[in-house]
Amino acid sequence: MVARIAAIVVALTLSGCTTCTQYISRPTITTPTGEKQCARHRIPLVTIPGFTTRQRLRDLKQRQIVLYHTYYMQLVVETCNPNSTRPWYSLTRKTPFTVASSVTYCPKCQQAVDANLASPNPFRMPSRWEQIRSGVYIPESSRTCSNHLTRR
Repeated sequence: MVARIAAIVVALTLSGCTTCTQYISRPTITTPTGEKQCARHRIPLVTIPGFTTRQRLRDLKQRQIVLYHTYYMQLVVETCNPNSTRPWYSLTRKTPFTVASSVTYCPKCQQAVDANLASPNPFRMPSRWEQIRSGVYIPESSRTCSNHLTRR
């Protein structure tokens, strides 16, 4: 009897699991009314006046793609919260974000990313449980480098 209950609990737990990697290919959804929503939080995206860098404007004008790389826990948080502001946008005017621009983001995604960046070590190695839960896996070979990281 106990084994049967345990099997049911495990089956229900696993059937309800979703991983964050599903948001990579589809971070937003469009409602029947045409409203864009965050795929994870199911709330409307917010567009407000913000700021960007001059370099970002040059990249857009020249149709260049900008790649950036995050790692360890920040990678997990950004994958699970795909509609936060990108590194080349800011909600406040500060150097080097001096050019007015509109910024579209999910407030809950942004809150999660900001909370991780405010933590004592935002680039720490995620635990195995955090990797399993999010579906974002850090290769075993990069685990040995975690003690050489410094905080920004």
